[in-house]
Amino acid sequence: FVVGVLAQSVEVESLYAEPKLFQKMSREQRRAGVVRLAKALGLPERQIAERLDSSRGFVWLARRVEPAVARAVAALDLDGIGSVKESKRFYPNVELAGHVLGFSGVDSEGLEGLEQAYDSVLRSQAKRFERPRDARGRGYLPEDGFFVAAEDDGQELILTLDQQIQYLAEAALRKGVLNSKARGGFVIVQDPRTGEILAMAGQPTYNPNAFGKHRPEEWRNRAVTDVFEPGSTIKPLLIAAALEHGAVRPTDIFFCENGSLDVADVTIRDSKRDGWGWLDVPRILAVSSNIGMIKIGRLLGKDAYYDALFSFGFGKKSGIDLPGEAVGLIPARKRWSSVTLASASFGHNIGVTGLQLTNAISAIANGGTLMKPYTVRRLMGPGGQVIHDVAPVEVRRAVSEATAAKVTAMMEKVVSAEGSGVAAALPDYRVAGKTGTAQKVDPISGGYSDERIASF
Repeated sequence: FVVGVLAQSVEVESLYAEPKLFQKMSREQRRAGVVRLAKALGLPERQIAERLDSSRGFVWLARRVEPAVARAVAALDLDGIGSVKESKRFYPNVELAGHVLGFSGVDSEGLEGLEQAYDSVLRSQAKRFERPRDARGRGYLPEDGFFVAAEDDGQELILTLDQQIQYLAEAALRKGVLNSKARGGFVIVQDPRTGEILAMAGQPTYNPNAFGKHRPEEWRNRAVTDVFEPGSTIKPLLIAAALEHGAVRPTDIFFCENGSLDVADVTIRDSKRDGWGWLDVPRILAVSSNIGMIKIGRLLGKDAYYDALFSFGFGKKSGIDLPGEAVGLIPARKRWSSVTLASASFGHNIGVTGLQLTNAISAIANGGTLMKPYTVRRLMGPGGQVIHDVAPVEVRRAVSEATAAKVTAMMEKVVSAEGSGVAAALPDYRVAGKTGTAQKVDPISGGYSDERIASF
């Protein structure tokens, strides 16, 4: 990949016609010209003929074409057919970070990703062309050309993305989705101390240089836009809230009902067929006992848990500098029943985004402080001067440093031989994490389907 450059503007040719000049040729010449133009441009003859039959003084034939196409049209030497240089957005690393970068449309307007979010800053980087006008405001054709180029005063974005990490994240995600036969997925890599996004990868992916060849659903940044039930990945945060409020201690032991518990008229089971008996809090997290978590949730209480979810950043936008961020879904406080509390204790009945979940877990890694996530580190002017440096922003303290340290130690046991996340263990590093598996909601029946969302 091209180190350092993720998106840049390059000059390309755009082809136009002055129909009135073209129409001065004989009928045979016009017909032959249409056929030759259509062949050079790879467009239907009818489409070219309709544009050249126009009564307008100017029409576009093709915008931002490949150099070979521009040369082929110029070689035809047809009256009323010309070209002008325009700026085109080019992504030299093709699909790399495509969901973060987004893309620009034919008139250089940002349509997705950072291109859209920073359109007012970036669009001036593409040269603007203005048709000269007379005193009455009517456009006219100067002898030396159809357009006059404005000054290029564009700005540049310096991103927080690490291209090497981004490349590795995309490769690992691609392999993981393929091996698990999943419909899609995403990976977020964040520096917990600053909130900087070091990588954000999604599958399926697309090529922003040719976005029109992909389906719109392939453009979307799933990590930011998609809402899902987090499942067991929410459990470290519930335990953190319970420890913070003094509702439980790490040494407390709970009877996990051998895998089955009735809550109101609902029977909730653990993933292990025969369940578990007595477990302390770290062990409940390590083996991911739903019933153990329900009992911890009851001691914390629905009001405190509700407040904790918002304290960790759920139920609201994080404020990341990317478009399309979803809010998620936390049931209103007054709607929390005993079943709501029970199911929310193991990550059901609430909706989050991948970014919200990553940012919340990062707060644990950051000693309890929630940071604002961001992808742009610096704004640079055309002369290389720094216009604005983005500084890390502390949103709030979600839990104390002591609580965060206790939960981190518990999350290390999840990745140990006795936990559910042993596949994430590394020989030379300490790893803290949490596995999660949530059933997908069936949009037709309103209940749960047999399909799953797996996360870590």
